[in-house]
Order: sequence, then structure tokens, then C-alpha cells
Amino acid sequence: MEEGGETMSSFAVPLTRVIVLLSQGIGMHAGAITLTITPLLLTLAMILLIRAVYSHWSTDLPAYLAGVATWIVLCLWCSGETRIQLTDSIWLIALKCAVVFSLGFAWRALPGSALMDRGRLYCREHISQPVRSSIHVGVRLALRLLVIFLSIGLITVFVWICLDHSSMVTMFKTMHMNTGSRILMCIMALAWLPNMALWALSWVFGGGFHIGQAASYSLWSAQIHELPSLPIFALFPHPVDNAGIRTCLMLIPVMLGFVFGLLMLLLHRGFHVRGIDPNEPVDVRDLLLRFAYPAGAFCITATLVSLMSSLAFWLANGSLGVGRLRDVGVDVMRSTNVVARPCAIGLGISWISAIVIVAIHSLMLMMLKRRAANRTSLPLESADSPDDERKEHKTPHTPRVVNSTFTQKETKGDD
Repeated sequence: MEEGGETMSSFAVPLTRVIVLLSQGIGMHAGAITLTITPLLLTLAMILLIRAVYSHWSTDLPAYLAGVATWIVLCLWCSGETRIQLTDSIWLIALKCAVVFSLGFAWRALPGSALMDRGRLYCREHISQPVRSSIHVGVRLALRLLVIFLSIGLITVFVWICLDHSSMVTMFKTMHMNTGSRILMCIMALAWLPNMALWALSWVFGGGFHIGQAASYSLWSAQIHELPSLPIFALFPHPVDNAGIRTCLMLIPVMLGFVFGLLMLLLHRGFHVRGIDPNEPVDVRDLLLRFAYPAGAFCITATLVSLMSSLAFWLANGSLGVGRLRDVGVDVMRSTNVVARPCAIGLGISWISAIVIVAIHSLMLMMLKRRAANRTSLPLESADSPDDERKEHKTPHTPRVVNSTFTQKETKGDD
């Protein structure tokens, strides 16, 4: 790049065509290099581009058919590059391009459409309001947890950059890369930033990731065997020696599930679970449903977190070659377990904790009501008893003596 040769210019158009296909999950093969790791940031940018284009156009069925056909033709034209071979067949390329286009089109067309209105009306007519509210809370909680998990992965990548940027600079110097090439390399690496964030998420929760058979990274160890000389690889982490820190990192999804689950149970925007009102009769069915709906919502949350994290980890994987670098990324099952299972455990603990809190709160209310009732009954009983005792002390009972002796009348002289 610094020399100003024609090598970069001659490959500009072929690279652009390949990157358009690579961002849609279509791998490339050039000599000894095989690249099938999808740059998820470019994929998201392409979906947003399609959505922005259709924000000014019609979103009916003919517009979709015309758009997807045009997009597939454009992608097939990009696949006609002879200098770089593609790893997928023509039919698979067309299918992947149609999926990406459909995601962008649906993101623009479905919100506020007549189809969504009919779906909402159907749900209101056939699904009760508590069930709909539980589904809404479960989906909303799952999305929040997924966003927080992705944010944790991004923060972890930034920590890696702050700790190991000196190693990357050293590798730049070893490869004799000047400033322009370094900037270009860093900009290109940003396209795979979401992939690295997902790998970092698996690493920070105890799952780890690997670069084929050349290297593997986890919280406990970092095994490197003839890793290729790519500057981005110099940022990968070292093992954490402190066992307490490792335990705290692995407990993050449990704590997040517990805190968010407890907030959803107790706050007004969630289920607002409260105890038994001592002034009203106890309805056993209502009491059971009061905790059954949150349990169903948490099951929906755990299922969505598991499915979405599995899909994200699968999309972040790929290959950098055909031998030792064939499988690059994370173990999907293991990474899903270290993310979704602790989160589900935290949600379950929050549900049990809410039951305990509500039971203690109800018991305290009942005790306070009983104590208040006793205090109001005692003055009524003691209001009459002191006066009666005073009367008994002032007027003691004395027995009545009846004299039955007969007294004769006085006799007078005129008798």
C-alpha cells in the first residue's frame, strides 16, 4: 500500500465482489487460503442497507419478488470472479443471498403491516391477556439478556486490546508493515468484531475457543502450536491464574438471570407479584396462577436464550484453511451450555426466592393484623372491669339480719 503499486488496485474489484458474497456466508478459496468465517458486522450492515432502501419503496409482494430476484442476479454476477474460487455451489449461493435479502425486507415490511395487525387480533381473540403478557415479558427478558451478553463480549475484546496491543505492534514490526498497512489491517479486522465478541463471551464464561488445531484458549490455559502470523492473533488472551476471578466470571450469567428475573417478578413492569392480603379470602387458584405465569415466561426466556446463542455461535464459526486451520471458533454445544444453562439456573433461583419473599411478607402481614386485633379487643374488656372492682371495694356485702322476736304492746290504763 505504501509503495503505491498496482497490486492493490488490480484486486480492488475482485475483493469487493468476494466481500459482498463473504458477508452473506459464502466462503472463498484462493491458493492456500480458505476463508469461510462470515464477517457478521458486514452482514448486519448489508441487512440494514436493504431495510433502508425499502424504507422509500413499496413493501408488497411484487416488490419483494422483484427485489429478491435482482439481488440474486447481482450476487451471481459477483460469484463469476475467476481469480478467486467460491466454496459453495450456485444454488447454495442463491439461497443464502435470498435469506439475507429476506431478513432486511422483513425488518422493514413486517412492523406495522396488515399481516402483523391480523396476527395481533388473532392472538387477542384466542389467547388470554395473562398468557399474552407472560409471552411478552419472556421475549423481552430474553432480548435484554442477549444484548447484555453481547455487550460483555465486546467489553472483553476491548480489554484484550488494552492488555495485548503491544504484542500486536511487535508483530506489525516483525512483518514490516508500515502505518498505512496497519490502519487497513485494523479496519478489515473490525468486520469480524462481532465474531470475536462471541468468542470472547464463550471464553469469559468458561467455554473457550480455538483456532483449528493450532491454538486453543480458555480461562485455565492457552495452548499455541504454530499459529499463523496474523496480527489479530496477537490480541488473544492469556489464562486467568486467580481461581477466585475465574469463579466470579463464570457466575456472571447466574447473577444476571437472578437479578433480572427477580426484578421482573417484583416490579410493576413485570408481574408485580405480591403476598396474600389478610383482609380478603384466600383464592388458591389465583395464588397458584400468580406464580405459574412467571414460571412460563422464564421457560420462554431460557429457551430463546439457548436457541439464539446457539445460532450466534454457529454463525461466528468458520475456517481459515483445509488442514490445521479448518475449524475456527467455539464449540457450539459447550458455549451454549456455559451461557444458557447458568442463566436458566439464575431465573429458577429468582422464582424460588420470590416465593420465599412473598411467603415471609404474607406471614408478617398476618401477624401484624392479629396483633392489631388483639390490641383493639383488650381496651373494650378492660373498660368495664375497673369500675366494677371499685364498686365491690366501696360497698362490701354485709349479711342481712332479720329479728323474729315478738314485741308486745304496752298496756294502758284505759284497757
